[in-house]
Amino acid sequence: MLDLKGREIRTSLTKDSDGIEFKFGDKVMIRCDGMRIHSSNTCIQIDCAPALALLREGDEVKFGENSEVFGEISEGEPTQCTLVIKGGGLVKSNSPVKIPGSHYQKIPILRVED
Repeated sequence: MLDLKGREIRTSLTKDSDGIEFKFGDKVMIRCDGMRIHSSNTCIQIDCAPALALLREGDEVKFGENSEVFGEISEGEPTQCTLVIKGGGLVKSNSPVKIPGSHYQKIPILRVED
C-alpha cells in the first residue's frame, strides 16, 4: 500500500519569514522555476508545472489553508501567468495553492518525486 500526496500544489519559501502581504489590485507572476527560488511580492513560485500550463485568462487561483488570498489570471502562458489579486492577505512559505474548477482534475496524481 502506498500513501501518496495526490494533487497537492504548494508555494516555495518566501523571502520574508512572516510571509508576503498582497492587496487588492496587486499583480504578481506565478512561475515554476524551482522550489529553491524564494517567492516574493512580484513572483510566486509553485511546485507543479502541469498546473501552470493549464491556467488561462479568467481562471481563479487561491492561496492559503482557507483560500484567504485569491486572484484572477489576466495573462497566461505555459511557463508563467500574471495574477491580479482580488482578495488580499498574507501568503506564507509552503502555502497550499488551489485552482478551482475542471483544471484541477487534469493535474497528474503521481509526480516524479513519488
